[in-house]
Amino acid sequence: MRLVEAAGKCGRNGFRDRVMIRCSYRRGLRLSEACGLRWAQVDLAGRAIHVAGLKGSSDSTHPLDRDELRDRRKLRQDAAGPYVFTSKVGGPMDRDNVARIVKTAGELAELEVSVDPHMHRHNAGYYPANEETDTRSI
Repeated sequence: MRLVEAAGKCGRNGFRDRVMIRCSYRRGLRLSEACGLRWAQVDLAGRAIHVAGLKGSSDSTHPLDRDELRDRRKLRQDAAGPYVFTSKVGGPMDRDNVARIVKTAGELAELEVSVDPHMHRHNAGYYPANEETDTRSI
């Protein structure tokens, strides 16, 4: 995905940004769910991520692919606080900052549309479909 690769090249925390954007896209996370994701919700041994649903949606558990698991482990080694995706001061990332990262990555990737974080939620069904997952299970 061009957006994910571009995110890895456009800021001081390219690795974190790339992992966050890929996670949001694959899991259809809301911006606030990605920003507020805590290590307590990530089960590295069980290879799963638990997402507390917001705005009336149900909680969900998502399996972590091999590349996601590798990247989470690397993030975990450097983590000092409870949040998976942290700001430079160690707290959760700011929604506006994430929106800027996504927009800048979209521009760097030379995408034909202006990209915003909420698009990941709408496009989340495309990832499993492109991976040839049975559409009845999506």
